[in-house]
Amino acid sequence: MRIQKAGGNVRDGRVLGVLEVSRSIGDGQYKRCGVTSVPDIRRCQLTPNDRFILLACDGLFKVFTPDEAVNFILSCLEDEKIQSREGKPAVDARYEAACNRLANKAVQRGSADNVTVMLVRIEP
Repeated sequence: MRIQKAGGNVRDGRVLGVLEVSRSIGDGQYKRCGVTSVPDIRRCQLTPNDRFILLACDGLFKVFTPDEAVNFILSCLEDEKIQSREGKPAVDARYEAACNRLANKAVQRGSADNVTVMLVRIEP
């Protein structure tokens, strides 16, 4: 609706038949068509079971479902073989490795889009 109200259209699930997302920080040429950088915000209550927040772009989610991505990250976080660099806590090294491995796996699975992955650790 936002795209159409701004004079744009969605064809084949893409803005103007080209751009696959309707919210973007970049892609300035599509702003006149209703693409916005204003995020869609939801509030949720964190629980003691929550360990991290995954922030990633659509390039990751083209080849991973959210559940697959979370399970992949959890397996990395449990990998005791990940080496910590000097002066860096082991848990930080595992989170960094999880981001790198997940992004690399997305490319291996065929994502040709930008793949950005960020983990925010929320556990104590």
